[in-house]
Amino acid sequence: MNKYYNFKAVDFIDDPGFRDWVYGRSQDAAVDWQQLGEAEPSLVHEMEAARLFLKSVAGEQPDVSEDYIKIFGDRIIRKHNQETSRETKLSTIRWYKNPVRLLYMAATVFLAFGLGWYLLLSANRNASEQSGMLAWLRADDKLVNKSNGSSHAEIITLQDGSKITLQPNSSVTYPEVFDGTERNVQLEGEAFFEVKRNPKQPFLVHFNNLTVKVLGTSFNIRSFPNEQSVKVTVKTGKVAVLPDKAGFGVRLLTKAPRAVTLTANQEILYKKGGDRFERAVAINSQIVNSAISEADFEFARTPLSDVLEKLEKAYGIPIIYDEDQVRDCSLTASLSDEPLLEKLKMICKTMDASYETVDGRIVMNVKSCRAAVQ
Repeated sequence: MNKYYNFKAVDFIDDPGFRDWVYGRSQDAAVDWQQLGEAEPSLVHEMEAARLFLKSVAGEQPDVSEDYIKIFGDRIIRKHNQETSRETKLSTIRWYKNPVRLLYMAATVFLAFGLGWYLLLSANRNASEQSGMLAWLRADDKLVNKSNGSSHAEIITLQDGSKITLQPNSSVTYPEVFDGTERNVQLEGEAFFEVKRNPKQPFLVHFNNLTVKVLGTSFNIRSFPNEQSVKVTVKTGKVAVLPDKAGFGVRLLTKAPRAVTLTANQEILYKKGGDRFERAVAINSQIVNSAISEADFEFARTPLSDVLEKLEKAYGIPIIYDEDQVRDCSLTASLSDEPLLEKLKMICKTMDASYETVDGRIVMNVKSCRAAVQ
């Protein structure tokens, strides 16, 4: 146990065995934390500060976020140690059960935590609002900032050949040269991205405390400060939308939405301050299969299963249906030059059927091959 004698509170917070002891999980029998505190009075203050911190952020729950601890533990505890540099001498007898001393320590610790918590939240909020405070920024990056104050979209070509179609009242910030392991861009407003594929250098767009990560694809992001929701729509390829840890800060513990993957013609809607993404089918879905054109959607007594299969291949959106329901159904109709959802509406009008979009997929319900009597 000698290695613990020089530990500070932040070291205890970062120690898996100590966290297991605090949260009541199975422990390494070689370390008796209670005995360590009683045998080494100089560690009592550090251990108790760490214990109170872990309890406070976990809310007594054992599944405390490791990312949260690593990101914020050091800063909060060091702030606490600076504010409470005077050593508190405690009795070595049951130090962790002494109510009077614990009350004094808790008040001191939580005062420091509260201040640190507030400062961190404020810093994170400011970081997302000020383009000069970019979490991904490297020391040697030379930044370019482009703003569109006109009434029409402007096209920006990046150093790697990627293109950004920047909408009015929008701005982007990016390095002059992408010479790191990632290609990072900061967006405020709305823009359409056409990314040059480079598996060795992922392309990341940061906006509203969220991040879109891609290798090579095209997609649109709408994220204006005065709007209550954010939308990401994929035209081609695949992207991952995930919470930006630097922006979400302490909310990573419980409130950050889980990452979601979008493919062509899918979109997500995220309400600012929320804790989940809503995945849907893009309203203006476009054909993504170059082997299929609008002229291929002329049908004459075509089995409905073949029609739905062609729609799925053309637009890249999964279409789920009961094969027994459509077994004897056929379609005669012209569905050319109509968006995907309009095509589905026309199909449903020719028979007793309906559809709904669920998590970026289409679910068909065909009750009868004949149109319902009105």
